[in-house]
Amino acid sequence: GRSWVMQNFEPELEKPFLDILMLDARYGIAVGAYSLMYRTLDGGQTWEDFETPIREDEWHFNAITRLNNGDLFIAGESGTLALSTDNGETWESVETPYDSSLFGAAPMGETGVAIFGLRGNAFFSDDPAGGDWTRISTGQENSLIAGAQLADGEIVMVGINGVIFKTTNGLSGVNSVANPAGITLAAVQPVKNGLIVVGEAGTQLINQ
Repeated sequence: GRSWVMQNFEPELEKPFLDILMLDARYGIAVGAYSLMYRTLDGGQTWEDFETPIREDEWHFNAITRLNNGDLFIAGESGTLALSTDNGETWESVETPYDSSLFGAAPMGETGVAIFGLRGNAFFSDDPAGGDWTRISTGQENSLIAGAQLADGEIVMVGINGVIFKTTNGLSGVNSVANPAGITLAAVQPVKNGLIVVGEAGTQLINQ
């Protein structure tokens, strides 16, 4: 991160990219507002608009992640969910448990995924293609913006007003993690003995 190079600049699109997933050093997919989807085959030197039927409704694609079995998963506006089993070459819409905005997704278990979004809503499925979802009870209404899988297989989620939640024993419980700053968080990355969180207060280390 000591130096950076501009790789794509198209202000005329008037659409922001909201997430990016690099599958290896050369192949990556970027998603964003109004079903924006680009991909690169050369490590980001060039990007191309990628057409797929899941873009037809033009909902925002807020997050893209890779599940532990290699499948790719998108979560977005108006409950939009999509799954790819072939590294993003083709995509299929997934039945949603929630019809409003979903801001993030994180792998959970061998084949599963946790999704989360507006007003503290969070869900889990060990078979997302099958459309069978279980609610994760967070007990609050602060929107959840981002999440990640921890080394022990649990999920951490962060969001509005600095909330940090971590699942315990799978779906048996959700614990709140103290955040001294208490300011909205937009990203989280597990590190040894803690979490790096990023938000309106900049970057913080949350010790655990």
